[in-house]
Amino acid sequence: MSRLRDLRPDISPSPWVVGGDVAVLMGFVAFGLYTHDVNALANPVHWLQTAAPFVIGWLAASAALNAQGARARSSYRYAAVSAASAWVAGALLGAVLRYSPRYISGAEVDLSIALEFTVVMVGFGLLVILPWRLSVVYVDR
Repeated sequence: MSRLRDLRPDISPSPWVVGGDVAVLMGFVAFGLYTHDVNALANPVHWLQTAAPFVIGWLAASAALNAQGARARSSYRYAAVSAASAWVAGALLGAVLRYSPRYISGAEVDLSIALEFTVVMVGFGLLVILPWRLSVVYVDR
């Protein structure tokens, strides 16, 4: 019976890790807005509208790819691979959500800007999420 238990995937997310993920992503988006002369705290609705698709994408992808389970909190290698995979998938899902017709309310989308924004989100997002998730392993071990 214990062998069957060992085969089940660990999908038990830690609330402090999920909360930290969201905080890190919100900070990342706030910094991005700051680089474009937008104060996130003075414009909380704009901040939330910008961050929401990517937070949703991250939460969905990290759950689907088991980037929230105990293994992702105990192995540096697994944490790095699962977080990177989940972020790339989550950022792409976030971009799809962000540029969907329902989300942008009929505004025209410049595809070259959308592509640039998505590449920046994926690349710089990895630079933010990976150190955070590796520090989770360090603390959780």
